[in-house]
Amino acid sequence: MTPENVNVKSVPNEPYSQQVHRKESFWQITFPIFLASVLLLVFLILVLVFSGGFGENLTSMGAAAAIFVILPHFLGLLIWLAILIALAFGVNVLKKKLPGHGALLLNYLHRIQIGSHRVSNLAAQPSIKIASKVAQLKQIITSLQTRLR
Repeated sequence: MTPENVNVKSVPNEPYSQQVHRKESFWQITFPIFLASVLLLVFLILVLVFSGGFGENLTSMGAAAAIFVILPHFLGLLIWLAILIALAFGVNVLKKKLPGHGALLLNYLHRIQIGSHRVSNLAAQPSIKIASKVAQLKQIITSLQTRLR
């Protein structure tokens, strides 16, 4: 295949398995993680509410303090989760756009390969001719020696 015949539009669409994965990734990956985060947050708030709030005993105060210490960490992790989801979405977008650009890259690499083969063939041609002439001379000498004996 010559580089001029490479068609960017001829790159096939993504396989069926990738289409299914893309469609189901929200329900199988993103939604369960988001649901678990929300349920954990609700559970922590319910613990705070039903423990009597800021009562007289020390354990309810400790539970409330633990919730207020842990809650910012979970919110920070939620930010990292959002970044991770955005990166996954970005990879899916890039995956759709890269096959056409990949074909262009392969086209350019094929042109470079053809050029390097031409240059190496031209560079090796003189040494191949010399080796051929030396082999012909050896054959002539061997033939003459066998005839003269």
